[in-house]
Amino acid sequence: MINTFCMTHQVPLCQTCVRDHLHMQNPGNYHDATGQRAGQPVECDLLPIEQAINESLHRMQSSLQGVQEFIEFKKTLNDFPDAETLQIYLQQNQLFENAYSMAHRYFVNLQNLPDGQKELHLSQVNQSFIEEYKRFS
Repeated sequence: MINTFCMTHQVPLCQTCVRDHLHMQNPGNYHDATGQRAGQPVECDLLPIEQAINESLHRMQSSLQGVQEFIEFKKTLNDFPDAETLQIYLQQNQLFENAYSMAHRYFVNLQNLPDGQKELHLSQVNQSFIEEYKRFS
């Protein structure tokens, strides 16, 4: 049963897997080709699965709200020096609205999944949302 989520690496973990995950994420446990220990330990942000789901949903909702406010603000702009600038502006708006729509779809899909399914899809949804959100920057 999945009961923990590593926010650092975006992976759901069962109780047994947590120990293995932490062991594998500590590069000091790895040995290079010469047999020497290598690397620095990696700090994993482990959360109970329900908290990880709630935090992910909250982060998505907050991000979407900020983007929606930005899109609405951009719609109020109307002083363009020429037709070319206006065309660029309209193309950017369309890209923003498309990215917002996709990111919003990921949020709604995760929110509407039944319990037991959210845990399985959290990594994929988080990564997809982040990829769409990057289009705004």
